[in-house]
Amino acid sequence: MIEISPNRILIIRRQALGDTLATLPAITQLKELFGNARIDLIVDDSFAQFIDDSFAGVNILPYPGSIRNWPQFIRNQHYDIVIDYLGFARTAFWTFYSGASIRVGYNVRFRKWAYNYRVDREQIDNRLLYQFAGESFIDLTRLFCNYAKPWIHETVSEVSSVKSDSYQSWESTFFNESTQYIGVSLSATGSSRAWHGENAGLLFELLAGKGLKALLIPGPSDGEIVKSVLGHNCNVVVAPDTSLVELKSLLSKIDLLVSTDNGTRHVAMLVDKPTLTLFGPTDSGGWNRKHFKNGIVKNPVSCSPCNLWECNVDGHPCMAELTANQVFDIVQEMLKTFEARGSV
Repeated sequence: MIEISPNRILIIRRQALGDTLATLPAITQLKELFGNARIDLIVDDSFAQFIDDSFAGVNILPYPGSIRNWPQFIRNQHYDIVIDYLGFARTAFWTFYSGASIRVGYNVRFRKWAYNYRVDREQIDNRLLYQFAGESFIDLTRLFCNYAKPWIHETVSEVSSVKSDSYQSWESTFFNESTQYIGVSLSATGSSRAWHGENAGLLFELLAGKGLKALLIPGPSDGEIVKSVLGHNCNVVVAPDTSLVELKSLLSKIDLLVSTDNGTRHVAMLVDKPTLTLFGPTDSGGWNRKHFKNGIVKNPVSCSPCNLWECNVDGHPCMAELTANQVFDIVQEMLKTFEARGSV
């Protein structure tokens, strides 16, 4: 265990929103452990305000933001601890150049030279790390504390009122019925995670036939996905473009989110909403917390999970053969479970 009483800590957690949200519980534990230290957190500027809005007590540094020379800026802050959760060549150099006495990162080839305290991605203290990623993120915290708590998802009880007039008007009009609302998010980083529009279109038909009000929630780069779904079901309702704060508000009003493995479902978890995730190339054990509110659906094919961005198997069986009926059946099972428990 590393013994230190730091004044300043830097945490580098750039890129994917879902990964960032899954890291927040580890950062919370660092806040509790080093209550008198200033903690800076570097995140991509596209969701810096969203993280700042959801996560008090940490100073958010947007990247690239207005800082022109990040290595020199970091060095000038005289950090005692730098923790690099990303582990890219650039962030490894930032960590090394910081001059911090404690430099923490993953024990990965070509970049481990930057860190004087390393955590193996596969195993630490004879404990295998084939587990939920959020729990693995806490392993870096365990370097400073033998009694780090298990991972618990960060949630927020209030949703910011910083929303555009047009969005607020749409929201009040759409969510005006006494029924259950199902959100559907099909954003996919890499074609291997995508679900076919024909299956999605049929899912919307099945949901409507059960009296459920469903909504397609697109991401900023989902134009082709929306076009494909509407091409198979022109009655699908599509949510308007939203900021991340507005997305958080939208998700707080639904009863269940059906989603591919993407950042939107992590935002749903942040506002304590149930999710049903369609897993194909990614590992459901690594990216879905074990909780009755977070269901999974997948095809038991031998090539999954492969963690590839593009499928190299004819027919893309893990996702293409995942039918709307399979997904719909689990939606109904989850809603019945929530009803039996008396809450969503």
